[in-house]
Amino acid sequence: SCFVYCCIYPKDYEIERETLAMQWVAHGLIEEGIDVEATATQ
Repeated sequence: SCFVYCCIYPKDYEIERETLAMQWVAHGLIEEGIDVEATATQ
């Protein structure tokens, strides 16, 4: 689900990991309180 979420961005768009991770939390794709930046890196 997290990977598919990235499809909302245009090709070659640079996404900041922290911003992306916070968006995932907001949309309920990952749980708050875990290392969200590490999850975004994976």
